[in-house]
Amino acid sequence: MGDAVSTLESETIYPVPAARRYRTARDLFTVWFGPNLMMLTVVTGALSTTVFGLSLVPAVVGDDA
Repeated sequence: MGDAVSTLESETIYPVPAARRYRTARDLFTVWFGPNLMMLTVVTGALSTTVFGLSLVPAVVGDDA
């Protein structure tokens, strides 16, 4: 990849080979967690048990578990 700060993406839509990866899945936690903690998501989840009539498990999991 080189030491350049700004380079063009060369992998396109294909998976990046493991040898060229420099981050782990743990490093992406904040990228995933931030958008999922939006207030609309929290309010919809809280209302799902009362307004939508879901039990606790489907409300938390998000399907008919």
